[in-house]
Amino acid sequence: MVIIRGLKAKPELNGKKAMVVPPTAEERETLKGTGRLIVRLIDSGEQFAVKPDNLKTTAEEADAMMGSSLEDISMYNPAIQSEAAKLRESGKLDDLANDPELKPIFEDIKKNGMGALEKYWNDDKLMAKISKVMGTR
Repeated sequence: MVIIRGLKAKPELNGKKAMVVPPTAEERETLKGTGRLIVRLIDSGEQFAVKPDNLKTTAEEADAMMGSSLEDISMYNPAIQSEAAKLRESGKLDDLANDPELKPIFEDIKKNGMGALEKYWNDDKLMAKISKVMGTR
């Protein structure tokens, strides 16, 4: 999954989640020499040709967010609110919060806000464990 960023001709697409999809033979001909990729919007299924520089992976988006203040970030980012709601509904968040190794981390984040997450973000072993439970790696 990718996030569209920096479009000037269609700024309404910025921030939308999309999947890169293989072009049809006709699209391949049309795109030849442009360097553009075909992306399909997750929310509507519409397809657009976008330059790779305007696509960010979710990991790149997360890294960019980590570079900014994490305080109240969900209040300003509807995509994060939506993903958090899906996570709560799936029960995976409960699985993470009840894991003996992760429980103190979740308590720290609840007590000290999202800024506490910065302490754990670069712990590769911890992030790998969370990704495994989430089914993202």
